[in-house]
Amino acid sequence: TIGGAVLVVLLLAAASAFAYQKYLPKQKVATPTPTAASELPPAPPPVPGESSTDETANWEIYKNDEYGFGFDYPSTWKYKEQKENSNLRVVLMPDTNPLVPTPESQAGLVFFSKLNTNDSLEKFINSFCETEDVCASFENAQEISIGGVSAKKFHPPGPIQSDGIAFKKGKQIFYFAVDHDKASADRYGVTVTKKLEIFNQILSTFRFTN
Repeated sequence: TIGGAVLVVLLLAAASAFAYQKYLPKQKVATPTPTAASELPPAPPPVPGESSTDETANWEIYKNDEYGFGFDYPSTWKYKEQKENSNLRVVLMPDTNPLVPTPESQAGLVFFSKLNTNDSLEKFINSFCETEDVCASFENAQEISIGGVSAKKFHPPGPIQSDGIAFKKGKQIFYFAVDHDKASADRYGVTVTKKLEIFNQILSTFRFTN
């Protein structure tokens, strides 16, 4: 009958639709969900060798308006100036009494000098001699930059290893020095490693002010 035929057609259509839905590959639809703070990507790790804090930020400032330069030094340190004609010497040390008796000439840990001279930087560096035949070498000195000026790092000869940094601007030679003497640990409780670290930090803050 016509009614029976229609029923068969409807049943076949329903069965086909069921089979299509059952075997059709299901596609996953991404549903956006709120991201909790704990699920956010972690911050990138710090770059090796870079510090998140500037240890010199709270240091004291040494500024010399007469000669147009300055640098920073630890807030727990002090300095003494020695002037002779147009030359200047600054001695830096912790602002505490030495733990052991210390001659005034040996009280400093970091030394700075400003010399007014017509001598070349080469002649100045080569003048550091322990004996007539043992002298510092300008040619072997390491090229570095201090306060935007080309400088030379060298090792003045002597019984105690030391580092010297010298550079020239106009007729002025600027010279920083520090030794590797372990006696500083006895005098102020400052190890050689720490002393050299502070020395390099002081150098990093040097600038011309005019």
